[in-house]
Amino acid sequence: MVSFRKQTRDTLMNERFERILDILLKEKTISVGELSSRLGVSEVTIRKDLTELEKQGRLLRRYGGAIPAENPQQVVSHLKRISQQQDEKHRIAKFAASMIKDGENILLDAGSTILALAKELHGHEVRVVTNNLAVANELLPDEKIVVEVIGGTLRKASGALVGPWACRALEMIRVDKVFLGCSGFDPKLGFSSENAVEAETKQKMLDCAPEIIVLADHTKFTRPAFANFAKLDEITKIITDRKPDDYIFKAIKMKKKELIIT
Repeated sequence: MVSFRKQTRDTLMNERFERILDILLKEKTISVGELSSRLGVSEVTIRKDLTELEKQGRLLRRYGGAIPAENPQQVVSHLKRISQQQDEKHRIAKFAASMIKDGENILLDAGSTILALAKELHGHEVRVVTNNLAVANELLPDEKIVVEVIGGTLRKASGALVGPWACRALEMIRVDKVFLGCSGFDPKLGFSSENAVEAETKQKMLDCAPEIIVLADHTKFTRPAFANFAKLDEITKIITDRKPDDYIFKAIKMKKKELIIT
């Protein structure tokens, strides 16, 4: 069993990673001393963080500091993701909405396909718990829908509220269904996110309902992303727009998980 102290330490480290990368994205270069001062940790800690991030291919070390990687695995911007695979996401979202009954409590994760689902919920009498600011904003005008927004640190790349406060709030929540998005998939490792802190928050959502439904367009089955958050055993259904490659299809069926192709 992983101790709470270790979980907290790992969470703080991942949050530092995100802050370092955010600073680099804006300023292009920064020194160890400046990072130490701005993040409130020792220069030794910063050097360890930079070494780990360089191993992950997310930045390049330079004497006394760091610069962005020349060919980093950049997360596609939130607005750009929303514009991609719109027809596919609409079909997935429409089917997912048909599974939701009036009177149910549901949890909606962050992600562009989840936002598409929120748009299909207008007129339903449901309670929506979310860490997705775009979802909350979409449902704000609908008087029939009760919206509960959990707290946390805003991750601007996805519009998600993540981190220790989000995880603590999720420990107190129980709903009928959880709808999750993902950035990637691997038959052995399961579903993954581009961000470790966001993956940790998604992981907490797995305990919030008896039914865990992943919404993923076909592009998510081409490769795993950076941080895993759920194995096939931990989810109930997958809704996608196209049959995945045979080896992935067989892996899903072997685990006796329902794969819905819209």
